[in-house]
Amino acid sequence: MKEKIFICLAETILTLAMINPTFSQEANIYLSEDSLSSSKEFSSPFPMVSPGHINNISSRAIRNFIRRYDDATGEKWYKLAKGYVAFFEKDSIRFIVSYDINGYWISTMRTYTEKYLPSAVRHPVKSAHYDFNIYLVREIESNDQPLIYFIYLRKVEDETSFKNIVYSDGEMQEVEPYKGKWRKKSF
Repeated sequence: MKEKIFICLAETILTLAMINPTFSQEANIYLSEDSLSSSKEFSSPFPMVSPGHINNISSRAIRNFIRRYDDATGEKWYKLAKGYVAFFEKDSIRFIVSYDINGYWISTMRTYTEKYLPSAVRHPVKSAHYDFNIYLVREIESNDQPLIYFIYLRKVEDETSFKNIVYSDGEMQEVEPYKGKWRKKSF
């Protein structure tokens, strides 16, 4: 089970790294004002994104997006080399929704602060790491895996000490990014 979670985790991180190369709390996922919501050409700050029109987005992806997030406003659609991605923000939670080239939903990543983290997840993390504050959470939802939470912790008295936690299916694992690969750490 852990092997499958970490394989899915690695694939998701690679996909998200291509979409948002900075992959940090301060990352600005607000894109340029030009989007696929109009018929104008657009340019993107991401090298993997190609210019296009709203007609270039799969209608299946747009229908699925409307069904899942019917109350979303101001979403920005972009066409990638192997699919589509939509960015939007709702209630201080940033969403990145990705679709494959045929318009089938792949995953949704939500980025938020500790106050939006479910208490069933927050409690075990805070209990195990009581000297740390949760400063960022990335929740990844996909079809074939349970919810995966990337929880970024910062030491209370020393703001240069960090821990990265992956929480999924009631299991918590400390991981450390190392040269683009994830390395498991034992508690």
